[in-house]
Amino acid sequence: MTLASRPLLHRTVPPQVFWILLVACALAAPLAHFLLDKPVFDWLAQRRVQWSNLWIDAFRLLGKAWLLIWLLLVWVAITGRWRLPFLALVALLIVMVPVNSLKVLVGRPRPRQVIAAAQAPPAASAESTELWGMSFPSGDTAAAFTVAAALGTVWAWPWTVAALVAAGGVGAMRVVDLAHYPSDVCAGAAIGILAAWVAAQTTRRWSPLAIEAWGRTVAVLTIVGMPIVICFTHGTATLMLLLKSYIPLVLAIYAIAKVRRYLRPAPTNRD
Repeated sequence: MTLASRPLLHRTVPPQVFWILLVACALAAPLAHFLLDKPVFDWLAQRRVQWSNLWIDAFRLLGKAWLLIWLLLVWVAITGRWRLPFLALVALLIVMVPVNSLKVLVGRPRPRQVIAAAQAPPAASAESTELWGMSFPSGDTAAAFTVAAALGTVWAWPWTVAALVAAGGVGAMRVVDLAHYPSDVCAGAAIGILAAWVAAQTTRRWSPLAIEAWGRTVAVLTIVGMPIVICFTHGTATLMLLLKSYIPLVLAIYAIAKVRRYLRPAPTNRD
């Protein structure tokens, strides 16, 4: 079946759309730096908007690489399919290189750090040199967009659009939380889309047979072990958020898929 003969809702997004989005985000980053960063920062600093409930806090986690890796491995464990999750995992590894390199090179403090430094005594206002304390580019936005773009190479366009909108929402939330400036988010989105393209080109001819043999087992072990690691590295509050939101959501989706498969009529043999 050719692309043109597929039903509209089953068609994938043309690659040109991702290139247009990449160029738009790349051009928006310097424009946002000069036109939006300061006005948005001043507006948010005065109001200190705080949105928080179970699902908003869970949505914030969608930019965290560890959660995206966990969800991709859940996909592998449930379906046994590894090619598309593998592409997204490779894209996540690739995106870390430019993001962390630029954080070190630029060394831009986060908006909330600027506010804290202005309110703190001089001795306590030294800027953090840790990667997590640097603003440009937005790592969460880059991770969300690289997974959305990687999956969008195969997914039908409604799902791809939903994934890209969710990635944009992650970036917007980072700005609202005073973790990043708008230019950080635009740059992160551009880097994420570019990393997905690089991953697609890199893995196009890969056929690691070992993943087919033991990938599902490793996925299951990682799914079980990662929450334990997160408890020690990010605290019990993050672990409880994962237990209350994503784990029940994954179980519900799995149960619905099983019921639909059970209720689906069996194919009939026609002579």
